[in-house]
Amino acid sequence: MKTSYPLIVLIFLLVSCNPVSEKAKNKHIDPTAPIHKAAGSKSQNNLKHNVFKLPVLGSFDLSAMKVDSSNNYSFEDCIGKTIRYSDAGTALVADSLTCKDDIYIYTYYLLNDKNKIVAVNTKKLGFTLVPGQQSYSFVLTEKVYNFSTTPATLWEKTDTLESALSKPADKPLTKTNLENAENSYKLWNMKLSGVWRLK
Repeated sequence: MKTSYPLIVLIFLLVSCNPVSEKAKNKHIDPTAPIHKAAGSKSQNNLKHNVFKLPVLGSFDLSAMKVDSSNNYSFEDCIGKTIRYSDAGTALVADSLTCKDDIYIYTYYLLNDKNKIVAVNTKKLGFTLVPGQQSYSFVLTEKVYNFSTTPATLWEKTDTLESALSKPADKPLTKTNLENAENSYKLWNMKLSGVWRLK
């Protein structure tokens, strides 16, 4: 029994050092949900009156929009889900991607009545090892590519969180002119068409 005690302690330490819980491994995130929930909230899909707010792009009442299509897909260690909502003259495509529980990416495409991308909002949450320490921090980055302005603009911010469920600081997005807007637009078009082809 004495020889098995150190082995049990070692196994406990290895399991407890895992920064992602088993519960999180089996959970697929709703692409319309915020990238994280505030601590203490009852549900991750806590949209107030089904109104979904995106910075720069505005608010979208999902209960007034119809679901045109959806796609569940996976590749390597990643799983994703895409849902397209539409209203008169506007469409919102919400895509969530989770890769090995190390990273969560939410991408929202705003389309016009000709099915062209007007703007893209992307939120990425991942954890990284804190330099010089044996602890992890979570980094949340958010970018909004607005192709409806001349010149096209990029809004962005980065927050460091203590945990995936921590509420980020209320930092404002900083605005700059989007360099290589045409290439960026082509890239987002390619990504948007790609999420529908994946299975």
